[in-house]
Amino acid sequence: MNDQVRLVGIASRSHAAGCFGTDEEQTSHAAVATRADTLAAWVNETVSAPPVVDFNGDGAQDTAVADPRATVGGNAEAGLVRVVYGRGGGTQQVDQDMATVPGGAEPGDRFGESLATVDYNLDGYTDLVVGIPYEDLAGEKDAGMVTVLFGSREGVAKQGEAPFAHFEQGTGDGVIGGSASEAGDLMGFALAAGTNRAGEPYLYITLPGEDLGSVKDAGSSVFVRRGGNVGLNQGSGMPGAREAGDRVGFSADGDSNHIAVGLPYEDVGNSSGANAADAGAVYLLDVNDIGPDGRPRLVADISQEAAGVSGGAETGDNFGAALSTVNTDPAAVSGPATMRLAVGVPGEAWESVSGAGAVQTFSLLGAPGDSDAWVAPGNVGLPGAPAAGERFGRSLTAAPQGLYPGRPDGPSPFGQVHVLPWANVTAGQENRPVTTFEPGSGGLPAAGSAFGFVIR
Repeated sequence: MNDQVRLVGIASRSHAAGCFGTDEEQTSHAAVATRADTLAAWVNETVSAPPVVDFNGDGAQDTAVADPRATVGGNAEAGLVRVVYGRGGGTQQVDQDMATVPGGAEPGDRFGESLATVDYNLDGYTDLVVGIPYEDLAGEKDAGMVTVLFGSREGVAKQGEAPFAHFEQGTGDGVIGGSASEAGDLMGFALAAGTNRAGEPYLYITLPGEDLGSVKDAGSSVFVRRGGNVGLNQGSGMPGAREAGDRVGFSADGDSNHIAVGLPYEDVGNSSGANAADAGAVYLLDVNDIGPDGRPRLVADISQEAAGVSGGAETGDNFGAALSTVNTDPAAVSGPATMRLAVGVPGEAWESVSGAGAVQTFSLLGAPGDSDAWVAPGNVGLPGAPAAGERFGRSLTAAPQGLYPGRPDGPSPFGQVHVLPWANVTAGQENRPVTTFEPGSGGLPAAGSAFGFVIR
């Protein structure tokens, strides 16, 4: 028109599964065309939707929940992961007795002790990263290893002859290839994974039982990119002195901006002048600011003694025993209200109940004490009440849809996972309904012993 080109419509060879905003239940494979002037709403909704964990590529949120204490093939505490596919896609059990998963189910392996998710092979499907820290290797007890199980249209670890990537000391390149598996290293005890702002996937693997020189259980970790891997520990990319029992990397989580690393056994000096043993701390690393040595830069050292943070460092708090980072509104401009860090404090005496535990949330931007808030049973809409020795906060994950605290030792005989809307925690603290996943309901089999120990 008037020598100008104008887009008036778009055609596709497939009419199926919501193409250009058609019905999600559509199964026809006929062609479909749509006028450009009616497409804007669908485009806006699609590109502004928060990213989801999607192992099978159907666009629905999937959830992976580990039970590392589960018996598999008669092997006690061999461990398994249950995948709950969104949009009524059913459930799947993943364990080491599958032909497409490395190793075999053995007593005490605790497959799924840690989990992370990322599209590691960049094929458009979310991949499941599984830590097996109690795996014995070459006669070394509890040396540990990590496996990345690729997603596909059929689901997790279901396509190809070797639908996985694998990491164990003494194999491959970098610091991993140059190290040897040793008893008690616990490689893969905690994991973080994500894709940085340049679109590059990364893994962060911890070895909290690693001895550094003569310092026993000082702990170490490995930052993995597609170009190689480097080690991080106190004295190498992290502050503080190497001390016996610090177990650096006891917990970890990451996103496109940060890796959070938990040191729940770090001693912290408190306001009374005492040194609170095992009070705990958290290090925050920037995955978009990589130094010439290949290590991400430290941007924060957080504890309950940080300025403005509610509470205080107390012996046995174990601040940082579990961690999760999230952008609660990926479609909006990132700010202190949407960039959140959840920290498990399972030793906290919530409402003076010994060992009841709690979760403390912070902003990833600005000072930690600017907007911290507490989460515990009976608080901010969570059902139940604090229970002595439950150690609530030992397992959790965060997603744009909400905060997912696990209760593997809670009131249910099998364990529980809650989904807490962020509106209940952030400014205004609304009282929206909380969703609960529990074996024996919602299609989950009434089995297991620690459902919710790890959530992704």
